[in-house]
Amino acid sequence: MTAYLLDTNIISKFAPDKAPPSDPVRRWFHEQGQADALFLSALSVAEIERGMRSLHRRGGIERAKRLSEWLDAVTDTFGDRILPMDTVVVRIAGALEDEAESKGCHPGLGDLIIASTARAYDLTVVTENLRHFQPLDVPVDLLAGVIGQPGAPPVRN
Repeated sequence: MTAYLLDTNIISKFAPDKAPPSDPVRRWFHEQGQADALFLSALSVAEIERGMRSLHRRGGIERAKRLSEWLDAVTDTFGDRILPMDTVVVRIAGALEDEAESKGCHPGLGDLIIASTARAYDLTVVTENLRHFQPLDVPVDLLAGVIGQPGAPPVRN
């Protein structure tokens, strides 16, 4: 069975104040979640936390509070399926970055950590940003344009 690492842009689709994903997408997430096949990188938690703090600082206090409560629920739900940025992951990140740079690509640190976490744990990345992961040679399920569109399943890269 394939297991999946959700990119930050995917888990964020379920945040409060966002339009709900389509029924097929919600069903797919429910099925994968029931099988404990969905994982997050600790980096995604940090990215969401940063966004929430920035929103609060800029005056979006109520929305930031809703996001904080949602993030608490996400971290409770995922529990030990939130994967760390440990020595194995960061060494893989260094190798992936060198490989990408040899092809003339310069991926951001966030994408490198997501990709290297997927590689370390033998997971498929679920993202809307295929081009960010193409030079990193990891399996990707593309959801670009799928969330919010009825009947469209993830597309295998």
